[in-house]
Amino acid sequence: MDSFNEKVKIYNMIKENVSPDYYARYEGSVIKYVLRHDMKGGVEDIDKAIRYLEMIKEEKYNAKG
Repeated sequence: MDSFNEKVKIYNMIKENVSPDYYARYEGSVIKYVLRHDMKGGVEDIDKAIRYLEMIKEEKYNAKG
């Protein structure tokens, strides 16, 4: 599958599965970085996904590491 079609597929999956609240952007970013890590950013994308999860945990649930 070419890169454009893969991006469209990921975008549609995020749009259909992310909750419609303030944290949707964070959740969408987690999904994006997890799905693309082996095609593009490797460990850096995994680290970004983890950071977005930490932000959700801290801001939504008032919990730290």
